[in-house]
Amino acid sequence: MAREMSVLEGTYRLTTILKAKKMVFIIQVVTLVTIATVLLFHGGFSLVPFYLPLDSFIYFVLVMLLVVTVEEFLFRILEIRFTQSDSRRYLMAKNTIRKSIILLIITVSVAVFLLLPVTSNTIEKSLGTEEVIESGEVYTFSTRDVLGLTRVSYVQATPVEGTGTIYLMNEEQYKAYTGGNTAILSTVPQRTVQNTVSIYVFSSTYEKRYVLFLADGGEGRVKISLATTAAPTFFTFVPILLFLMAGVEVVAIVYMTPIKKKYIAKSIYK
Repeated sequence: MAREMSVLEGTYRLTTILKAKKMVFIIQVVTLVTIATVLLFHGGFSLVPFYLPLDSFIYFVLVMLLVVTVEEFLFRILEIRFTQSDSRRYLMAKNTIRKSIILLIITVSVAVFLLLPVTSNTIEKSLGTEEVIESGEVYTFSTRDVLGLTRVSYVQATPVEGTGTIYLMNEEQYKAYTGGNTAILSTVPQRTVQNTVSIYVFSSTYEKRYVLFLADGGEGRVKISLATTAAPTFFTFVPILLFLMAGVEVVAIVYMTPIKKKYIAKSIYK
């Protein structure tokens, strides 16, 4: 009789744990989607032109995944404790170890990949381009790549033939200039190009910028290049969060291994 009561009590607690686990999971998914969406649009998300700023919400997503990982581990401990079947205990421990090993490999691999200097350097160079323009021509560029992983820090101009002046304009200023308002050039950032010069680019989101070159005497050429930097959130905080997630998986493997060994002999599963 006492054993039957214990089994019933254990079954009731297990059912309660599974219900609580499901409820917590649903709440966290709704919270994750809602806040991530708000952060995404706050970061400047747009479809035309397409811009998906990963660095605006990826850190929050990873923090939530870290919390879910810890909770999943704790719920699994409770499930094993109140499960009456030794075979089920063994199977849950075995599956947890297998899943943790896979996630450990993935999280560590991605974190190491992001920390490698060659990764950020390659991404930075993908946005940094060079082009030679003549007097009166315009060089157009975006302040960030479409995923928000890199941003233009400054524009560099090197004289190729003759001298002149470069002007940096945003889209509104450029439209005013092409509409005949040449006086606007006196209000925008500009540099005289006799040697290599730079103009810093200040932008918090994805925007178009226009570099106009006007040569002294009407003829000349200048080489325009972009200096880019990788988003610090993506290449610094993301690896840290991934290593923390990997740490949780290591703890899960260490904790579940003795449980697996303890119940393997009594299990109908192998």
